[in-house]
Amino acid sequence: MHSIQNTSFHFQHWNWQGIWHVPDAEVQKVVVAFHGFGRPMEDMGNYLPLYTPATALLSVGTAHPNGSTVPPTPSGAPVPAPITMEQALTSRLRELPVGHCAVHLLGYSLGGRFALTLF
Repeated sequence: MHSIQNTSFHFQHWNWQGIWHVPDAEVQKVVVAFHGFGRPMEDMGNYLPLYTPATALLSVGTAHPNGSTVPPTPSGAPVPAPITMEQALTSRLRELPVGHCAVHLLGYSLGGRFALTLF
């Protein structure tokens, strides 16, 4: 069984919304999940049955419809550099009660591109 909590994290003027699926058991693995284009971040919770019950899942909202925002720029919406996203996720995971467990990346459609870029 998992409890579900809305969450957000901020890094260098980037603001990401997310959903934190935390198991009732001690966390042994964390999956950071990225949804597909035009899809809600809630979709990624559907993948939890593929993992052991001690797996936590952080579903990251990668687009405006999910409430995430980008820094203001004169040329339009920027795309985060992979290092920026990696540092933001590392920082957020340090704040969550997960210890030093394995972190896996999961992406669907465009979210797969995020995951592969961070691999």
